[in-house]
This record gives sequence, C-alpha cells and structure tokens, in this order.
Amino acid sequence: MSDIVLTERLHFQGPAGDPAYRTQLEDFARNPAVMLELSSRCNYFCDYCRSPISDRQKSTMSRELFSHILQQLPTITKRRLRFHIDGEPMLHPQFLELGLDANRAGFRLAIASNVSAIRNEFLALDMDLFVHLSASPQEHARRSKGDFEHYLQKIRKYLTGWIETPCSTQDIELRIFFSVNESLDANVMVEKRRFVEDFCAGLGIDAHHCWQPPRWLPELIYHNRANRKMRVWFRATAEGGLYPNISNIQRPLCLPSDWGFCDSPWKLLGIHSDGAVGFCCVDITGKTIFTKPEEIWEKPLAWIWNHHPILVEARRQFLAGQVTLPICRECLEIAPNRENYLFTEIFPADPTG
Repeated sequence: MSDIVLTERLHFQGPAGDPAYRTQLEDFARNPAVMLELSSRCNYFCDYCRSPISDRQKSTMSRELFSHILQQLPTITKRRLRFHIDGEPMLHPQFLELGLDANRAGFRLAIASNVSAIRNEFLALDMDLFVHLSASPQEHARRSKGDFEHYLQKIRKYLTGWIETPCSTQDIELRIFFSVNESLDANVMVEKRRFVEDFCAGLGIDAHHCWQPPRWLPELIYHNRANRKMRVWFRATAEGGLYPNISNIQRPLCLPSDWGFCDSPWKLLGIHSDGAVGFCCVDITGKTIFTKPEEIWEKPLAWIWNHHPILVEARRQFLAGQVTLPICRECLEIAPNRENYLFTEIFPADPTG
C-alpha cells in the first residue's frame, strides 16, 4: 500500500502534468525573461536576502560584455530587460549609459533596487522601478548602516522629480515588506500603515483612503502628469528555501527531496556579471550557472539558450520530475507540491490563458 501512495504523490499536481503545458514550455523559451546582472556587489545587508552570506566572487559587468549581449537579445526576447540577479544594479558606474543603450535597442527596463545610489538623471530611462521601501529606522538598520532620514530624502527627491516630469515613461512600485512574524503583530502592521500615510503625505498624496479589507493592507495607485503609475503596496517577504528563514517557519517535508519541477529553465535566461549564463533568478550563489564565462564569447547566445547540453539535460530532468542540483532541491522546499512556476503574471501557468 505504501508504494501505491508514494506513486500517487509523485504525479505533478500543477500545470506540468498537462501535456499542453509541456508544449507551451517551448513557447516560453522563445521569449524568455532576460536578467542581466550589472553588478553582483551590494551595499546593503538585508536580513531577508542571501547575498550578504554568499561566497560567490563579486564583479561588475563590463560595457564591452553588455554590448556583446545586447546586440544578440532582439532575436531572443521581446520582454523587458531585468537588470538584476545578485547585487545592486545602480552601483554600476555606467548604470545610466547602459540603461540608455538598452532603451535605444528597443528594450524597456525592469529594475529592482534599494535606490541608495539613485539620481534624478535616471528619470531619463524607460523603465519600471521596483523598490523595497524601509518603513522604520529599525527596519532600515537591518538592511543598511546609512541614515534613515537621508535615505527617505533621496527617495522623495526622485519621486518629486517623477511627479513633476511631464514626459516620464517610468512606472514605480514601492513595496512595504513584512515577515510572517510581523504580520502577526498588529502594532507593527499599524506602524507600517502609518509610515505609508506619512511618506505619501510628504509627496502631497493622500493615502488615508487606501486601506483594503479583509487585512486592511494599503494599496495606493497614483498617476503623475505623464499618466505614469506609482503603486505603493504591502508584500510578504519570501522565507525559506533559498531565502533566510527569518520567522523560523517550519514546513513538513511531505515529498522526496529529489522530486519536483521548476519551469525556470524555459522562462529565465540569466547572464551574470562575468558572462556566465544560468537559468534562475533566485539563485544568487551561481550554483545554477551552466556555462563558463568565456563561452558567451565563443558561441551565440541563442545557441547557448536553446541547445547547450547542460541546460537541455536540466529541462529533461525537470520534465521527468527529477531534481538533481542541491540548490534546486533546497529552493523547492517552499514550493507547493515541490513545483515552482515562475513569473505567472507574464507567463500564464494555464496553457489556455
């Protein structure tokens, strides 16, 4: 009887069990999300991030390498270019120039940043900007040694410029993160909501009306003079797997560690700052890298993405429910049924969607 139960448990529970979805994976691979790691260095030590404890060598992508990649991307993807894997992208000394190069090549950008190095010159970029906004001096001290008020002033200055710029093409998302432990503390959540109100008031925006039941978390949508959008909302911090388990969440292990599925090898082309190519946006340790840095100069990027034998084998194994890389086994610990479906907002998991 135990063998029968185990066999039943080992069937895919999500879309990967649908033959139509497996066919759709090839469509995903023809238009993947591309992430370019401009810098693997970060000046923050956020307690929810693995970067501060990663032993991977830190480096900055050269403009020569960036240009070599950029000229090949139009045949690989039509999506926004994401300028992050590990590290803080705005620390790159040529961040603005590289961003404008990408814009001129026809790509809109997506930037996840701590905005510690943000400058109002960056308003010239065609991009979507995602910011984890510290909601208190105590929270900021768990991320940075910098002064909290100076940090807020820099962000307000940029947002004020964004509000007043009539030709801005940027959409901005300010995320107020909370851990599981924080979500259980009513006083902490009230303070976070009060911070949102005060911060928005400093920009001349009324946020008192944005509370939404049943959890009374704020979501503010504001449009500037160019009709571009700023969204302010609360977001739960990812914990466990490849993220630090800051709330000490205990999850029972119900399935074997070598079982699971992830569609990242079809959806995510990640190019690290030294030119090595990987297939994961969560693994900042580089353990899902499948090329050597020199291969990107020796072979077309499209060939690497579509035909590299290591990546082809990784896809075959996932389709068979086999998880061989230790880093992938660890990551899937927090995925329901040990199945992960990436970027469902731009890659619908339902093949009819």
